[in-house]
Amino acid sequence: LLPNASRAFRRPPTLRTPKIHVPALSGTRVLVATYHHLQCFDLVWHADVLIWVGDTMEMGVRDTKVTALGFGLRVWVALFGPGHLIELDLDAGEVMGTRFGAHAVIVTHIFQHQNTMVSIDESAKMLVFEPTATSGSEVPSLTYATPQMYRIAEKRVFLKLLGGLWTSVRSDTNGSGPTTVPIVRIYNVFTPGSIARTASVLPNIPHNVGAVTSGTLLQSHAEFTYLGHRVGSSASV
Repeated sequence: LLPNASRAFRRPPTLRTPKIHVPALSGTRVLVATYHHLQCFDLVWHADVLIWVGDTMEMGVRDTKVTALGFGLRVWVALFGPGHLIELDLDAGEVMGTRFGAHAVIVTHIFQHQNTMVSIDESAKMLVFEPTATSGSEVPSLTYATPQMYRIAEKRVFLKLLGGLWTSVRSDTNGSGPTTVPIVRIYNVFTPGSIARTASVLPNIPHNVGAVTSGTLLQSHAEFTYLGHRVGSSASV
């Protein structure tokens, strides 16, 4: 079961801000990073009106660039250092916490799940931050939280938090020739000791669709997860 694509708008988007390195979206707030600069917009007011501007050099980190962004009730920023994490206030961009050297290599993803924050680096190391009584807050704090560490599949071509953490590796497939389908591994990172489960992707066309490249959930079909593939096809799992 796939969504109706008859009214899909296929024209590429036009962005006025040049050389956007990393974008993030939460509600009406949009955060973009160009190397070591951060800009926050609120679409309720106007797409060209800045709410705040930040510079990583003013946050105490020089010769760096933003590698990942994540929204919770605050903004989490990953910086090339490698592996630095900085926590910012969403309304003013003020630094609320730091964790320098949290990862030994570049952080590629930051996710928020309920009141938990997750950071993942190039070596497949994942840190899960949860709220603590010491911080006096319902959201995790980089200053007080002691993260739990997990390992996931290396050399992945797809990674996204879709309830569980969904990953796919290019070489991990079922079948052969034109009937080859990619395998996804689903990690329940919020249940300690759980083992990743696997699922074979069933594409909407009867030939090799290639590696998984994207994924999403639809409220109208909450029982399915929709995945996009390298050749432009889609599948539901």
